[in-house]
Amino acid sequence: MLDDLNLTIGVQVHLTWSSSAPRTWELLLLSSALALAATPWAALAQGVASRGVRPTPSGEPSGIPFLAQFVDVAREAGLRRPTVYGESDRKDHILETIGGGAAWLDYDGDGWIDLLIMGGTRFSSPSGESSLQLHRNLRDSTFEEVTEASGLHRVGWASSATVGDTDNDDDQDVFVTFWGQNALYRNAGDSTFTDITGERVFEDDTVEAGLGVETRFVGWGAAIADLDNDGLPDLTYVTGSVYPEVEAKLPHYPYRTPNVVFRNLGWGRFEELIEEAGPGIAAAHSSRGAAFGDYDNDGDIDILVVNMNEPPSLLRNDYAGRGGWLQLCLRGAPGWSSRAAIGASAVLRYGDRLQARAVTAQSSFYSVDDSRLHFGLGSAERDDLTVYWPSGDEERIDGLAPGRMYVVEEGKGIVQ
Repeated sequence: MLDDLNLTIGVQVHLTWSSSAPRTWELLLLSSALALAATPWAALAQGVASRGVRPTPSGEPSGIPFLAQFVDVAREAGLRRPTVYGESDRKDHILETIGGGAAWLDYDGDGWIDLLIMGGTRFSSPSGESSLQLHRNLRDSTFEEVTEASGLHRVGWASSATVGDTDNDDDQDVFVTFWGQNALYRNAGDSTFTDITGERVFEDDTVEAGLGVETRFVGWGAAIADLDNDGLPDLTYVTGSVYPEVEAKLPHYPYRTPNVVFRNLGWGRFEELIEEAGPGIAAAHSSRGAAFGDYDNDGDIDILVVNMNEPPSLLRNDYAGRGGWLQLCLRGAPGWSSRAAIGASAVLRYGDRLQARAVTAQSSFYSVDDSRLHFGLGSAERDDLTVYWPSGDEERIDGLAPGRMYVVEEGKGIVQ
Protein backbone atom coordinates (compact mmCIF):
# COMPACT_ATOMS: atom_id res chain seq x y z
CA MET A 1 0.00 0.00 0.00
CA LEU A 2 1.00 3.59 -0.55
CA ASP A 3 2.29 5.61 2.34
CA ASP A 4 2.94 9.34 1.79
CA LEU A 5 4.50 9.09 -1.67
CA ASN A 6 6.41 12.31 -2.38
CA LEU A 7 7.41 13.14 -5.94
CA THR A 8 9.24 16.40 -6.51
CA ILE A 9 8.28 17.85 -9.88
CA GLY A 10 8.36 21.53 -9.15
CA VAL A 11 5.62 20.85 -6.59
CA GLN A 12 5.07 17.91 -4.28
CA VAL A 13 2.36 15.31 -4.64
CA HIS A 14 1.30 13.85 -1.29
CA LEU A 15 -0.69 10.65 -1.31
CA THR A 16 -1.77 9.21 2.01
CA TRP A 17 -3.51 5.89 1.68
CA SER A 18 -5.51 3.74 4.08
CA SER A 19 -4.68 0.06 4.25
CA SER A 20 -8.37 -0.73 3.78
CA ALA A 21 -8.73 1.15 0.48
CA PRO A 22 -9.38 -0.77 -2.78
CA ARG A 23 -6.26 -1.57 -4.79
CA THR A 24 -7.83 -0.08 -7.93
CA TRP A 25 -7.76 3.42 -6.43
CA GLU A 26 -4.27 2.80 -5.13
CA LEU A 27 -3.18 2.09 -8.67
CA LEU A 28 -4.97 5.11 -10.12
CA LEU A 29 -3.44 7.46 -7.57
CA LEU A 30 0.03 6.03 -8.01
CA SER A 31 -0.37 6.09 -11.78
CA SER A 32 -1.32 9.75 -11.66
CA ALA A 33 1.65 10.59 -9.46
CA LEU A 34 4.11 8.76 -11.69
CA ALA A 35 2.66 10.45 -14.76
CA LEU A 36 3.11 13.85 -13.16
CA ALA A 37 6.72 13.03 -12.45
CA ALA A 38 7.40 11.96 -16.01
CA THR A 39 5.30 14.42 -18.02
CA PRO A 40 6.20 18.00 -19.05
CA TRP A 41 3.92 20.57 -17.48
CA ALA A 42 2.84 21.79 -20.90
CA ALA A 43 1.26 18.40 -21.62
CA LEU A 44 -0.62 17.92 -18.39
CA ALA A 45 -4.11 18.76 -19.66
CA GLN A 46 -6.55 15.87 -19.22
CA GLY A 47 -10.00 15.09 -20.54
CA VAL A 48 -11.47 15.41 -24.01
CA ALA A 49 -9.58 18.15 -25.84
CA SER A 50 -8.31 19.05 -29.30
CA ARG A 51 -4.78 17.81 -28.48
CA GLY A 52 -3.16 20.50 -30.59
CA VAL A 53 -5.15 19.82 -33.78
CA ARG A 54 -5.08 22.91 -35.99
CA PRO A 55 -8.49 24.51 -36.52
CA THR A 56 -9.97 24.51 -40.00
CA PRO A 57 -11.05 27.80 -41.62
CA SER A 58 -14.49 28.88 -40.45
CA GLY A 59 -15.61 30.18 -43.82
CA GLU A 60 -17.90 33.10 -44.53
CA PRO A 61 -20.78 33.77 -42.09
CA SER A 62 -24.14 32.48 -43.35
CA GLY A 63 -25.89 35.73 -42.52
CA ILE A 64 -28.89 33.80 -41.18
CA PRO A 65 -30.05 35.26 -37.87
CA PHE A 66 -29.81 32.86 -34.93
CA LEU A 67 -32.95 33.50 -32.95
CA ALA A 68 -31.92 31.68 -29.76
CA GLN A 69 -29.94 33.75 -27.28
CA PHE A 70 -28.85 32.37 -23.91
CA VAL A 71 -28.48 34.65 -20.89
CA ASP A 72 -27.19 33.49 -17.51
CA VAL A 73 -29.91 34.44 -15.03
CA ALA A 74 -28.83 32.17 -12.17
CA ARG A 75 -28.24 35.02 -9.73
CA GLU A 76 -31.53 36.70 -10.51
CA ALA A 77 -33.26 33.34 -10.17
CA GLY A 78 -31.90 32.87 -6.66
CA LEU A 79 -29.19 30.31 -7.47
CA ARG A 80 -26.39 32.03 -5.60
CA ARG A 81 -24.87 29.40 -3.32
CA PRO A 82 -21.54 28.12 -4.69
CA THR A 83 -21.20 24.46 -5.55
CA VAL A 84 -18.23 23.47 -3.39
CA TYR A 85 -15.95 20.67 -4.58
CA GLY A 86 -12.60 20.93 -2.84
CA GLU A 87 -10.46 24.04 -2.62
CA SER A 88 -11.06 26.67 -5.27
CA ASP A 89 -7.38 27.45 -5.88
CA ARG A 90 -5.83 23.96 -5.79
CA LYS A 91 -6.66 20.27 -5.90
CA ASP A 92 -4.86 17.89 -3.55
CA HIS A 93 -6.90 14.76 -4.28
CA ILE A 94 -8.28 13.16 -7.43
CA LEU A 95 -11.73 13.16 -5.84
CA GLU A 96 -11.75 16.98 -5.77
CA THR A 97 -11.47 17.15 -9.58
CA ILE A 98 -14.65 15.20 -10.35
CA GLY A 99 -17.37 17.73 -9.63
CA GLY A 100 -21.09 17.08 -9.53
CA GLY A 101 -24.13 17.14 -11.77
CA ALA A 102 -27.69 18.41 -11.63
CA ALA A 103 -31.21 17.09 -12.08
CA TRP A 104 -34.51 18.63 -13.05
CA LEU A 105 -37.46 17.04 -11.22
CA ASP A 106 -40.94 17.98 -10.08
CA TYR A 107 -40.47 16.85 -6.49
CA ASP A 108 -43.66 18.50 -5.18
CA GLY A 109 -45.88 17.54 -8.11
CA ASP A 110 -47.06 21.06 -8.94
CA GLY A 111 -46.26 20.86 -12.63
CA TRP A 112 -43.20 23.13 -12.40
CA ILE A 113 -39.79 21.47 -12.52
CA ASP A 114 -37.49 22.03 -9.57
CA LEU A 115 -33.70 21.78 -9.42
CA LEU A 116 -31.34 19.46 -7.53
CA ILE A 117 -27.61 20.28 -7.58
CA MET A 118 -24.93 17.80 -6.49
CA GLY A 119 -21.83 19.20 -4.78
CA GLY A 120 -19.09 18.21 -2.39
CA THR A 121 -17.22 19.60 0.56
CA ARG A 122 -13.61 20.33 1.55
CA PHE A 123 -11.15 18.02 3.25
CA SER A 124 -9.30 20.87 4.96
CA SER A 125 -12.21 22.94 6.20
CA PRO A 126 -15.63 21.28 5.84
CA SER A 127 -18.33 23.86 6.53
CA GLY A 128 -21.16 21.53 7.46
CA GLU A 129 -23.27 23.07 4.70
CA SER A 130 -25.26 20.52 2.74
CA SER A 131 -23.56 19.14 -0.35
CA LEU A 132 -26.97 18.73 -1.98
CA GLN A 133 -29.02 21.75 -3.00
CA LEU A 134 -32.74 21.41 -3.69
CA HIS A 135 -34.33 24.53 -5.17
CA ARG A 136 -38.12 24.78 -5.47
CA ASN A 137 -39.53 26.50 -8.52
CA LEU A 138 -41.60 29.51 -7.36
CA ARG A 139 -43.34 29.74 -10.75
CA ASP A 140 -42.07 33.27 -11.37
CA SER A 141 -38.66 32.41 -12.88
CA THR A 142 -37.08 32.25 -9.43
CA PHE A 143 -36.17 29.45 -7.06
CA GLU A 144 -36.08 29.03 -3.30
CA GLU A 145 -33.66 26.64 -1.61
CA VAL A 146 -35.54 24.05 0.45
CA THR A 147 -32.77 21.54 1.12
CA GLU A 148 -33.13 21.49 4.90
CA ALA A 149 -36.92 21.43 4.93
CA SER A 150 -37.03 18.64 2.34
CA GLY A 151 -34.75 16.30 4.31
CA LEU A 152 -31.97 16.23 1.72
CA HIS A 153 -29.26 17.73 3.94
CA ARG A 154 -26.08 15.69 3.69
CA VAL A 155 -22.40 16.63 3.82
CA GLY A 156 -20.22 14.53 1.53
CA TRP A 157 -19.05 14.14 -2.04
CA ALA A 158 -22.07 13.76 -4.34
CA SER A 159 -21.50 13.28 -8.04
CA SER A 160 -24.64 12.27 -9.94
CA ALA A 161 -28.30 11.45 -9.51
CA THR A 162 -31.13 9.67 -11.24
CA VAL A 163 -34.82 10.33 -10.71
CA GLY A 164 -37.66 7.82 -10.85
CA ASP A 165 -40.66 6.43 -9.02
CA THR A 166 -39.08 3.47 -7.21
CA ASP A 167 -42.17 2.54 -5.21
CA ASN A 168 -44.86 3.32 -7.82
CA ASP A 169 -46.66 5.90 -5.68
CA ASP A 170 -46.62 8.65 -8.36
CA ASP A 171 -43.91 10.69 -6.61
CA GLN A 172 -40.38 11.22 -7.91
CA ASP A 173 -37.72 9.53 -5.76
CA VAL A 174 -34.01 10.32 -6.04
CA PHE A 175 -30.93 8.09 -6.04
CA VAL A 176 -27.66 9.99 -5.51
CA THR A 177 -24.16 8.57 -5.95
CA PHE A 178 -21.70 9.65 -3.29
CA TRP A 179 -18.04 8.88 -2.68
CA GLY A 180 -18.62 6.27 -0.03
CA GLN A 181 -22.23 5.30 0.62
CA ASN A 182 -24.76 6.08 -2.11
CA ALA A 183 -28.21 7.23 -1.03
CA LEU A 184 -31.79 6.47 -2.04
CA TYR A 185 -34.28 9.16 -1.02
CA ARG A 186 -37.98 8.25 -1.03
CA ASN A 187 -40.39 11.06 -1.79
CA ALA A 188 -43.06 11.09 0.94
CA GLY A 189 -45.50 13.02 -1.23
CA ASP A 190 -45.54 16.03 1.10
CA SER A 191 -42.50 17.88 -0.29
CA THR A 192 -40.12 15.91 1.91
CA PHE A 193 -37.73 13.02 1.36
CA THR A 194 -36.64 10.16 3.61
CA ASP A 195 -33.26 8.45 3.28
CA ILE A 196 -34.19 4.77 3.01
CA THR A 197 -30.73 3.51 2.04
CA GLY A 198 -30.42 1.69 5.35
CA GLU A 199 -33.70 -0.10 4.80
CA ARG A 200 -31.89 -2.30 2.30
CA VAL A 201 -34.15 -1.61 -0.63
CA PHE A 202 -31.05 -2.56 -2.57
CA GLU A 203 -28.58 -5.09 -1.22
CA ASP A 204 -24.96 -5.52 -2.26
CA ASP A 205 -24.67 -9.22 -3.09
CA THR A 206 -21.27 -8.98 -4.79
CA VAL A 207 -19.53 -11.40 -2.46
CA GLU A 208 -22.47 -13.77 -2.10
CA ALA A 209 -22.83 -13.95 -5.90
CA GLY A 210 -19.17 -14.90 -6.37
CA LEU A 211 -18.23 -11.60 -8.02
CA GLY A 212 -15.78 -10.58 -5.30
CA VAL A 213 -13.06 -12.98 -6.42
CA GLU A 214 -11.56 -10.61 -9.00
CA THR A 215 -9.89 -7.39 -7.79
CA ARG A 216 -6.76 -7.25 -9.94
CA PHE A 217 -7.94 -5.22 -12.91
CA VAL A 218 -9.34 -1.80 -13.83
CA GLY A 219 -12.70 -2.44 -15.51
CA TRP A 220 -14.25 -0.41 -18.34
CA GLY A 221 -16.90 -1.47 -20.85
CA ALA A 222 -19.35 -4.04 -19.48
CA ALA A 223 -22.61 -5.81 -20.25
CA ILE A 224 -25.09 -8.26 -18.86
CA ALA A 225 -25.72 -10.59 -21.81
CA ASP A 226 -26.37 -14.30 -22.23
CA LEU A 227 -23.17 -15.45 -23.94
CA ASP A 228 -23.94 -19.18 -23.91
CA ASN A 229 -27.70 -19.04 -24.62
CA ASP A 230 -28.59 -21.03 -21.51
CA GLY A 231 -31.27 -18.58 -20.43
CA LEU A 232 -29.08 -17.10 -17.68
CA PRO A 233 -27.55 -13.69 -18.55
CA ASP A 234 -23.81 -13.52 -17.86
CA LEU A 235 -21.65 -10.58 -16.77
CA THR A 236 -18.72 -9.51 -18.97
CA TYR A 237 -16.31 -6.59 -18.77
CA VAL A 238 -13.11 -5.48 -20.46
CA THR A 239 -10.09 -4.25 -18.54
CA GLY A 240 -6.90 -2.24 -18.88
CA SER A 241 -4.74 -0.05 -16.72
CA VAL A 242 -4.38 3.70 -17.07
CA TYR A 243 -0.70 4.65 -17.42
CA PRO A 244 1.77 2.35 -19.21
CA GLU A 245 4.69 3.82 -17.21
CA VAL A 246 3.51 2.15 -14.01
CA GLU A 247 4.28 -1.39 -15.17
CA ALA A 248 8.02 -0.66 -15.48
CA LYS A 249 8.20 0.30 -11.82
CA LEU A 250 5.49 -2.03 -10.50
CA PRO A 251 5.41 -5.21 -12.63
CA HIS A 252 2.50 -6.62 -10.65
CA TYR A 253 0.35 -3.80 -12.10
CA PRO A 254 0.47 -4.61 -15.86
CA TYR A 255 -0.84 -2.10 -18.37
CA ARG A 256 -2.46 -4.76 -20.55
CA THR A 257 -4.82 -7.19 -18.84
CA PRO A 258 -7.39 -9.79 -19.95
CA ASN A 259 -11.13 -9.45 -20.25
CA VAL A 260 -13.35 -11.09 -17.66
CA VAL A 261 -16.45 -13.25 -17.99
CA PHE A 262 -18.60 -14.20 -15.03
CA ARG A 263 -20.82 -17.10 -16.11
CA ASN A 264 -24.25 -17.13 -14.53
CA LEU A 265 -24.74 -20.44 -12.72
CA GLY A 266 -28.27 -19.62 -11.62
CA TRP A 267 -29.68 -18.99 -8.14
CA GLY A 268 -27.71 -15.75 -7.84
CA ARG A 269 -24.26 -17.33 -8.30
CA PHE A 270 -21.54 -16.52 -10.85
CA GLU A 271 -18.27 -18.23 -11.83
CA GLU A 272 -15.24 -16.35 -13.17
CA LEU A 273 -13.94 -17.48 -16.56
CA ILE A 274 -10.94 -16.06 -18.41
CA GLU A 275 -8.94 -18.71 -20.30
CA GLU A 276 -12.02 -20.96 -20.23
CA ALA A 277 -13.96 -18.40 -22.28
CA GLY A 278 -11.51 -18.53 -25.18
CA PRO A 279 -8.30 -16.87 -26.36
CA GLY A 280 -10.05 -13.63 -27.24
CA ILE A 281 -11.13 -13.14 -23.64
CA ALA A 282 -7.75 -14.15 -22.22
CA ALA A 283 -5.67 -11.93 -24.55
CA ALA A 284 -4.14 -8.97 -22.71
CA HIS A 285 -4.87 -5.43 -23.92
CA SER A 286 -5.51 -2.04 -22.37
CA SER A 287 -9.15 -1.90 -23.40
CA ARG A 288 -11.82 0.74 -22.94
CA GLY A 289 -15.05 0.62 -24.93
CA ALA A 290 -17.00 -2.58 -25.55
CA ALA A 291 -20.05 -3.03 -27.78
CA PHE A 292 -22.08 -6.24 -27.66
CA GLY A 293 -24.13 -7.60 -30.56
CA ASP A 294 -24.63 -10.39 -33.10
CA TYR A 295 -22.61 -9.08 -36.06
CA ASP A 296 -22.72 -12.37 -38.02
CA ASN A 297 -26.41 -13.08 -37.35
CA ASP A 298 -25.80 -16.59 -36.04
CA GLY A 299 -27.82 -16.23 -32.86
CA ASP A 300 -25.12 -15.52 -30.30
CA ILE A 301 -23.55 -12.39 -28.85
CA ASP A 302 -20.19 -11.17 -30.21
CA ILE A 303 -18.06 -8.40 -28.68
CA LEU A 304 -16.21 -5.48 -30.27
CA VAL A 305 -13.51 -4.12 -27.95
CA VAL A 306 -11.61 -0.84 -28.41
CA ASN A 307 -7.96 -1.14 -27.35
CA MET A 308 -5.60 1.70 -26.55
CA ASN A 309 -3.07 2.26 -29.36
CA GLU A 310 -3.88 -1.11 -30.94
CA PRO A 311 -6.42 -2.33 -33.47
CA PRO A 312 -9.77 -3.28 -31.97
CA SER A 313 -10.58 -6.82 -30.93
CA LEU A 314 -13.57 -8.43 -32.65
CA LEU A 315 -14.44 -11.33 -30.39
CA ARG A 316 -16.56 -13.72 -32.46
CA ASN A 317 -18.60 -16.07 -30.33
CA ASP A 318 -18.06 -19.60 -31.62
CA TYR A 319 -20.92 -21.07 -29.64
CA ALA A 320 -21.01 -24.86 -29.72
CA GLY A 321 -24.02 -25.53 -27.47
CA ARG A 322 -27.66 -26.22 -28.21
CA GLY A 323 -29.29 -23.46 -26.19
CA GLY A 324 -32.07 -21.63 -27.96
CA TRP A 325 -32.20 -17.91 -28.64
CA LEU A 326 -34.53 -15.20 -29.85
CA GLN A 327 -33.90 -11.66 -31.07
CA LEU A 328 -36.29 -8.72 -31.25
CA CYS A 329 -36.13 -5.60 -33.39
CA LEU A 330 -38.66 -3.14 -31.97
CA ARG A 331 -40.10 -0.29 -34.07
CA GLY A 332 -42.16 2.49 -32.56
CA ALA A 333 -45.26 3.85 -34.27
CA PRO A 334 -44.87 7.32 -35.80
CA GLY A 335 -46.47 9.94 -33.59
CA TRP A 336 -46.55 7.60 -30.60
CA SER A 337 -43.01 6.47 -29.87
CA SER A 338 -39.68 7.08 -31.58
CA ARG A 339 -39.18 4.88 -34.63
CA ALA A 340 -36.05 3.43 -33.00
CA ALA A 341 -38.20 2.50 -29.98
CA ILE A 342 -35.63 3.92 -27.58
CA GLY A 343 -37.00 3.49 -24.08
CA ALA A 344 -39.13 0.46 -24.97
CA SER A 345 -38.71 -2.65 -22.85
CA ALA A 346 -39.49 -6.28 -23.58
CA VAL A 347 -40.27 -9.02 -21.05
CA LEU A 348 -39.95 -12.58 -22.31
CA ARG A 349 -41.43 -15.47 -20.34
CA TYR A 350 -40.14 -18.96 -21.03
CA GLY A 351 -40.57 -22.03 -18.87
CA ASP A 352 -40.46 -20.88 -15.26
CA ARG A 353 -38.24 -17.88 -16.03
CA LEU A 354 -38.50 -14.41 -17.46
CA GLN A 355 -36.01 -11.90 -18.84
CA ALA A 356 -36.41 -8.16 -19.31
CA ARG A 357 -34.36 -6.05 -21.71
CA ALA A 358 -34.66 -2.43 -22.83
CA VAL A 359 -33.81 -0.53 -26.00
CA THR A 360 -31.24 2.12 -25.14
CA ALA A 361 -29.34 4.74 -27.10
CA GLN A 362 -26.07 4.15 -25.24
CA SER A 363 -24.56 1.22 -23.45
CA SER A 364 -21.42 0.53 -21.48
CA PHE A 365 -18.37 2.82 -21.66
CA TYR A 366 -18.58 5.23 -24.64
CA SER A 367 -20.30 2.48 -26.65
CA VAL A 368 -23.60 1.43 -28.19
CA ASP A 369 -24.81 -2.18 -28.20
CA ASP A 370 -26.81 -3.84 -30.95
CA SER A 371 -30.28 -2.30 -30.72
CA ARG A 372 -31.83 -5.70 -31.35
CA LEU A 373 -32.68 -7.37 -28.06
CA HIS A 374 -31.10 -10.80 -27.61
CA PHE A 375 -32.53 -13.46 -25.31
CA GLY A 376 -30.86 -16.78 -24.55
CA LEU A 377 -33.54 -19.41 -23.92
CA GLY A 378 -31.83 -22.62 -22.93
CA SER A 379 -34.15 -25.55 -23.75
CA ALA A 380 -37.38 -23.52 -23.86
CA GLU A 381 -39.52 -24.19 -26.94
CA ARG A 382 -42.27 -21.60 -26.43
CA ASP A 383 -41.86 -17.96 -25.44
CA ASP A 384 -44.43 -15.33 -24.47
CA LEU A 385 -43.56 -11.68 -25.06
CA THR A 386 -44.83 -8.44 -23.54
CA VAL A 387 -43.58 -5.12 -24.97
CA TYR A 388 -43.92 -1.88 -23.02
CA TRP A 389 -43.73 1.01 -25.48
CA PRO A 390 -42.54 4.55 -24.62
CA SER A 391 -46.02 5.82 -25.50
CA GLY A 392 -47.39 3.90 -22.52
CA ASP A 393 -49.04 1.18 -24.59
CA GLU A 394 -48.55 -2.48 -23.74
CA GLU A 395 -48.55 -5.26 -26.32
CA ARG A 396 -48.54 -9.03 -25.75
CA ILE A 397 -47.53 -11.72 -28.23
CA ASP A 398 -47.62 -15.36 -27.16
CA GLY A 399 -46.16 -18.52 -28.63
CA LEU A 400 -42.95 -17.25 -30.22
CA ALA A 401 -40.64 -19.97 -31.51
CA PRO A 402 -36.90 -19.81 -30.72
CA GLY A 403 -34.11 -19.49 -33.25
CA ARG A 404 -35.52 -16.44 -35.05
CA MET A 405 -35.27 -12.67 -35.19
CA TYR A 406 -38.67 -10.97 -34.99
CA VAL A 407 -39.51 -7.42 -36.05
CA VAL A 408 -42.30 -6.09 -33.82
CA GLU A 409 -43.96 -2.80 -34.68
CA GLU A 410 -46.01 -0.86 -32.17
CA GLY A 411 -49.70 -1.51 -32.68
CA LYS A 412 -49.13 -4.04 -35.48
CA GLY A 413 -47.42 -6.93 -33.75
CA ILE A 414 -44.96 -9.07 -35.71
CA VAL A 415 -44.36 -7.58 -39.16
CA GLN A 416 -41.34 -9.66 -40.14
